[in-house]
Amino acid sequence: MNCATQKTISKCVSFRGIGVHTGERSEIVIKPADSDSGIIFVKDGVEIPANVKYVGGSTNSICLVKDGVVIRTIEHLMAAFHGLGIDNAEILVKKGEEIPILDGSAKCFVEKMLKVGIKELDEPKLAIVLQSRVEVKESETRYLLALPTKRGLKVKYHIDYGGGFKSRLSYVHTWDNFLRICSARTFVFERELKLLKNRGLGRGIRINLNTLLINSLSNPEDCARHKILDLLGDLYLLGHTIFGDFHVHRGGHSLHSKFVSLICRNKKLVKLRKVEKVE
Repeated sequence: MNCATQKTISKCVSFRGIGVHTGERSEIVIKPADSDSGIIFVKDGVEIPANVKYVGGSTNSICLVKDGVVIRTIEHLMAAFHGLGIDNAEILVKKGEEIPILDGSAKCFVEKMLKVGIKELDEPKLAIVLQSRVEVKESETRYLLALPTKRGLKVKYHIDYGGGFKSRLSYVHTWDNFLRICSARTFVFERELKLLKNRGLGRGIRINLNTLLINSLSNPEDCARHKILDLLGDLYLLGHTIFGDFHVHRGGHSLHSKFVSLICRNKKLVKLRKVEKVE
């Protein structure tokens, strides 16, 4: 089998902005990393692997916690790594405790990493392959069902926020398809904005700059695209891409991370396999 190899970025790349929830200034530097390093966040000398066992919160974003160090809102950056096939990178969090929100999507991360280039490494790329049907539920109408496939990652994502605001979107994970959805921006419902801020979150929300304000005129498909982007980022907490056929109904970070946790706890559900090189 002609195997694909692992990847990292060719040069360091930095990002500055604000955290969407803390509202504080944020600065990170992404550095190349060797084969089999994985994705590792570093803050105040503490290394936190992008692994579900370090997830300390998943209500409105994914938060990593280790030894008292907190790194928030990693999902858009993780989606960029997943979509570009970057297996190894070190993210130095120099300022703040939250990854900058930038324009609210993964687009800025993607464009800047493509600009510096992606480097092929020597070791083979691995994928997690589902061996059986896996389902996680938060209610009868909020669930994630994953079915085995011979290769690739497919998603059918259904959102339904009531009042006719719903959409069902299909996605097949390829390079071109990812580049089409990576610009999908995070969103907040107008009716929920005050509640979010009362909880001390959303302090960095800048409507029409980094966050879509959803009302009756908004396009549900844009929100479904962003939900798929979030799913790609959350699934990458497995450490590798995953081959499976995903059906998600009214999902979010909490449901995504429950699936990842289940897979990590029960190794019989999956197998690791070398990824064939696409010619």
